[in-house]
Amino acid sequence: MEDTVLGVEPSELNCVTWSETGDIAVAAGEHVEILIAKTRRSDDPNKLWEFVHLRTNEFSEEEIATTEPTAFAVFSVGEELSNGEATALDWSPLGLTKHRRCGLAVLTQNRALSLWVPGVDPRSQYGWARERIVNLDIARYHEKLSEGEESRYTPENLTQFQRVRAFTWSPPAFLRASKSEKGSAGQEWRNHFLAVANDYNEIVILWVPSYHKDSTLAGTALESEALAHFSISATEHKVPDLSWTFEDYMENNHAATHVAWSPFARWEPDGSLLSIIAYATPTKVGFRQVNISLTEEGRPHIQIGDFIANSAFPKSGTVGGSLRWLPKISEKGRMQLFTSVGSTVFRYDLAAIGNIDIKRSAFVRKEWDPVSTLIFTESSKAAVELQIPSHISITETSCTTLDLKSFKPSKADKNATWKAKTLQHKDLYDKEKRLGGQVAVKLWGMAATPNGHLIATNFSLHPSKTLEYQITSDAWSTLTVNVASAELDLPSIVRKSFDGNFNPELLALIIKVTLSTQTLQERQTITRKILEAVDAISLEPKATHTLPQDPTTRLKKIFQTPGMRKQRLQRLIQVVGTTEEDEDGRPIHCPINADGPPTEQLLSVAMLNISSSFTTSSDKSRDLVKSYLMASLLQLNQPKDGTGTDEKCEICDAGIPFENLTIAKCLEGHEFVRCALTFLAVQAPGISKFCGLCERQYLTETILEPEGPQAEIEEEDVDMIVVGGSSNSHGKKEPPDFGRVLFASCEDCIYCGGKFVG
Repeated sequence: MEDTVLGVEPSELNCVTWSETGDIAVAAGEHVEILIAKTRRSDDPNKLWEFVHLRTNEFSEEEIATTEPTAFAVFSVGEELSNGEATALDWSPLGLTKHRRCGLAVLTQNRALSLWVPGVDPRSQYGWARERIVNLDIARYHEKLSEGEESRYTPENLTQFQRVRAFTWSPPAFLRASKSEKGSAGQEWRNHFLAVANDYNEIVILWVPSYHKDSTLAGTALESEALAHFSISATEHKVPDLSWTFEDYMENNHAATHVAWSPFARWEPDGSLLSIIAYATPTKVGFRQVNISLTEEGRPHIQIGDFIANSAFPKSGTVGGSLRWLPKISEKGRMQLFTSVGSTVFRYDLAAIGNIDIKRSAFVRKEWDPVSTLIFTESSKAAVELQIPSHISITETSCTTLDLKSFKPSKADKNATWKAKTLQHKDLYDKEKRLGGQVAVKLWGMAATPNGHLIATNFSLHPSKTLEYQITSDAWSTLTVNVASAELDLPSIVRKSFDGNFNPELLALIIKVTLSTQTLQERQTITRKILEAVDAISLEPKATHTLPQDPTTRLKKIFQTPGMRKQRLQRLIQVVGTTEEDEDGRPIHCPINADGPPTEQLLSVAMLNISSSFTTSSDKSRDLVKSYLMASLLQLNQPKDGTGTDEKCEICDAGIPFENLTIAKCLEGHEFVRCALTFLAVQAPGISKFCGLCERQYLTETILEPEGPQAEIEEEDVDMIVVGGSSNSHGKKEPPDFGRVLFASCEDCIYCGGKFVG
């Protein structure tokens, strides 16, 4: 599989970020390049990416008004004179946008932070849209606070309040209303948070609620709301004047250049989440506690802790690369933060809960070049390592790999796959330009998948001892994707995904990248070993336990039974696995075949058993029950009377016999695809979605909407119906509607686990 050549050259370090769905974003000047992983079953096994080219520095007057020249005290070069090139970007956690996908936050030179979200087709440039300007939410927040404090909230200060210098997403926040609550429907993916550093030496925390639900809520625009803030300066903010010297500017420059949000720790007395926001200024790293809980109305409540700690830098250095928390809290309940200042890498070790004592240790690199980024990868021995790549390398590709236990260099990086790829491109460039080995490698960014198994690097090549004449249209850079360790154990990774956090898109990408470098015989051997590892998974007898009262959670439990999860894993491997070749020698996918009762049978039987717990008074809910009954009878080869369902062809009004689980054919010969969840015929455009991996087709819950005046349903009413039912005139709680609970519970493909598109 060939490496990717981008027709752009990044303008900032730390320009690459990798989402939890396997997509890559690269900040490159006025544009952002999004690389969507091609892991669908119909995709070419030899192609890895679909490219989306976004122009991120164009704003309408409604989004950002034209900036007039301002007074010297609040003048901003980036806001008034820059081209608005992208300076930072990062993916949100899963669940922010439609179909539980990730959104993309992009910070540009004009101090504007935008939220971009994918729509119906993430692979299309027109499938992406800027849906939120965070600066406007910060301005509204401070305007509300200004009531009664006009002296502090002057127009000049409000301008500085809304300028964004740095930002970070919080880790996934699994909030619950109380200690006894184990999670309620929709709360798992509903709450996302941003920490933003502004020009007024503050950190502002914003709530970005998810709108990933399909159809009924899909028309709702992405929203964000500032909930709290705190100052990072011990002294009052001073406005510059013309008499200031350079030393005065540096002394009063307390604005954060980097922000990082620690993993969450559960505070059991009340079920809230504790975390620490770290920020770096030109002179120090600071820490502040943040507590997040849910109110009775389901809104997040943020409490800023009193704990404040600062750690000063050496006078000669400022933060380079990035500020990174280790993604997991240790077994001893401690967290680690890493940053680089000049040639020194600092590690801050502190407790997550209780007496937060900070221990700082340092490692001095041999290289003097700036650090392009900091990333965590997993070694062949399943140990977490810290990669510290240098921005510019001439004799070799410089990168320090630290073992986190000893905080000393690891020997594993000498034969790193990504280094070998970079040196190959360097040699080819050297021969093409006849430079005699005088080639400089500029490593702009490096990113690892959330599980640390794959590494993406973005670099450009230049003459090191001669002048280079180049116009913008001739700029280019190379993106390579490699395994983090040459001894990657795929069967073990697949086996762990069954017990742990199953991420089908990332797992499919890892399998495809690994198999792409192998011969046919090696691919057959690896795929066979992976399938054998999955086949060896034992399905333990179900333990006796009380089913949760929440109806949506009960249905989710059905979709997550060991038998269904095992078949989901088998199908996923067979979707991306390649064990054969066609006549032209190109790899083709292996046939899909899962062990045990098929998912269709498990689904239809389980739905029939649980449907009696819900209301089936609506026509569509009754159709669903009939459909599952006919599917069960069909798989058991039981005789059926008539067509079995009340489905009619919308073209000719003829009946549709239930003779197949995937294809519906009316008596006049009109043929339709059956929904993979409900087994109902999909007879109209715009009412279905597809799995982004196995490409099975699903109806959306628009089929449940009544026609006429009752079609308008508020979001709160939908949540009430889905989560806990409604109350009748006597105040007695009625069971929720079966159809609504069914669609609300099916968030991913039940056959392979893939995210939906469409």
